[in-house]
Amino acid sequence: MIKFFLQKLLKTFGKTYTIDQSIPNGLVIYIFKKRLVMLIRGTLKTRRKIFIDRKVKILNKSAFKFGSGCTIEEDVILDCYGTTGVVLGNSSKIGLHSIVSTTSHLSKLGKGLIIGNNSSVGSFSYYGYSLYYFY
Repeated sequence: MIKFFLQKLLKTFGKTYTIDQSIPNGLVIYIFKKRLVMLIRGTLKTRRKIFIDRKVKILNKSAFKFGSGCTIEEDVILDCYGTTGVVLGNSSKIGLHSIVSTTSHLSKLGKGLIIGNNSSVGSFSYYGYSLYYFY
């Protein structure tokens, strides 16, 4: 019953995959609740629809741009002070405990980072750059 309800909800949001019936209901409920809390947190933090986990810092929010369905996992730092800021494409993800830094030294302002659609930055990653395109 729970999986049927959530499957209908996924289709409402344009998702085409189906929930595997062998996944326990407890896990499905846990993931649903976690994603719901992340969506609420992201909406409150950015005033737009994005999934943001706990302990995420976004420096210079005005230079942070993102598409639909993006996820930023727990304990991520986004330094968006570069001249072009940080851009996440649709359905992109930044893994937990990662740092994205556009400015590493006060003597030189970096440019920015653009992550394309359906791309991911793995957990425990560090990106320090002047301008980097990641597709």
